[in-house]
Amino acid sequence: MKKMICAMAALTMLATACKDKGEQFEINGRIAEADGKTLYFEAVTLNGIEALDSTRLDEDGQFCFQGTRPFNPEFYRLRIDRQIVNLSVDSTETIHVEAELPDMGTDYEVEGSGNCQTLKEINSKLIALQQSIKDIANDKALTLGEQERLVLHLVLHLGIRNGGITYRTPVNNS
Repeated sequence: MKKMICAMAALTMLATACKDKGEQFEINGRIAEADGKTLYFEAVTLNGIEALDSTRLDEDGQFCFQGTRPFNPEFYRLRIDRQIVNLSVDSTETIHVEAELPDMGTDYEVEGSGNCQTLKEINSKLIALQQSIKDIANDKALTLGEQERLVLHLVLHLGIRNGGITYRTPVNNS
């Protein structure tokens, strides 16, 4: 009788452990050059940013966060100081992130999620667009009207059609 109770208890624990694991997503990876830094795992909600977990990274920078499978696609982020990697989780997927400080937010690799890859591409285009707008604003040879026209052109044409977002100083042929 004792053996049967122990066997049933073991089966119950095993079934519970497998069930819990099946209802989880995982975000893991490595952040190089981040020894001693705190990596935050945060949810991006309609009400703002919600801290979920954190870990202090050692010299090899390995990390692993787990969360309950969302019923709908949800946005999350990894953050060290002001460097942010945006992520999207829509099931029990495992997402792997590789990055290096100080450029974690702009130069990282992500695997295991098509949505996360799309977010990375959007972020890259946004950064390029912001840099082009900054370049236009800093070009003192342009009038305010010319700056506005160039920014509008970037946003409406280049940014939407093909992602070719680059501002080059016009050549003066005079």
